[in-house]
Amino acid sequence: IIMKSFLFFLLMLSSLINPVLSQNNLFEKAKNNPSEGYKLCKKFKEFNLEKKTSAASDEVTKLVSDENNLSLVDARNYSIYVMGLYCPKIF
Repeated sequence: IIMKSFLFFLLMLSSLINPVLSQNNLFEKAKNNPSEGYKLCKKFKEFNLEKKTSAASDEVTKLVSDENNLSLVDARNYSIYVMGLYCPKIF
């Protein structure tokens, strides 16, 4: 019974740690690929100027999600991180 409880605890702990680790990998991807970051900034700027759409909009988040095979939450976090690193004039 103690072993089963311990295994259950480890399973629950790993599910809590995994999202944290994946976020770090996501941020490392953004940080280590400035050319991709600048390309994404260009797309954000196009949305800002042509469509009058915020880079944090659902439409842009969906685009980033589809292009990078990310969940919508990860795509939004990735976009915000990229904006902070590479394109501070984008809204």
